[in-house]
Amino acid sequence: MDFFKHFGTGDPTPGAHWLPGMSIFVASGTLAYHLVGFRLWRRRIEQFYAARPWWSYLKTYKGLLCHDVQKEVQYLSIVGCHHLFGGGLMAYGTYAGLPHVWAAGALVGVFDDVHDSVCMLLPAWPFGGEGEKRDVKLVSLLLMHHFAAVVCTFPAILSGMHTNTHVQAIGAWLLLAGGISHGTLICSRTCNRKVLAEAKVDAAIWIFGGAFYTYSR
Repeated sequence: MDFFKHFGTGDPTPGAHWLPGMSIFVASGTLAYHLVGFRLWRRRIEQFYAARPWWSYLKTYKGLLCHDVQKEVQYLSIVGCHHLFGGGLMAYGTYAGLPHVWAAGALVGVFDDVHDSVCMLLPAWPFGGEGEKRDVKLVSLLLMHHFAAVVCTFPAILSGMHTNTHVQAIGAWLLLAGGISHGTLICSRTCNRKVLAEAKVDAAIWIFGGAFYTYSR
């Protein structure tokens, strides 16, 4: 983790000289994220979910991020785990007083911002192909979301603001809460609300998810 103390420059003082190292890390990390998450791991996720009894039910309605809910739960599973990993690094960095670990987690978070933006603009899976129609409003909102994350993360680290405990807490809560929210939506998607027992479970899922979201914000 020593790389994140100076980003390959040998100088631990924050500044623009860190930018090349940060950019190389984000570029290479985003490529690895695509290959591991969206090429290799997605196949395993699909195989696992396809064996579940609720898999065929997901074809009976449209999703929020994708028309195909089967694609949506695969996508949310990948991104949710990414958010938990990046947010976990940020939380640990905050707890242990290690700003460089927090910075590593924050830049891991940028992997998804870059990857998602490219997939939406192309469009590529899960936002394109297989009958998907581009939702201009949704794409616009998500692009603004990802752009805001990038323009906040880089300056925060380059200026040394990432050493501030309040900044650390805000960033960690945002990314971690995103992972929990993805999990909430995945669990909800598997519930058939026409079945009373499953409708009750779905209600409990959203109560928990909504409470955690409110607390974390």
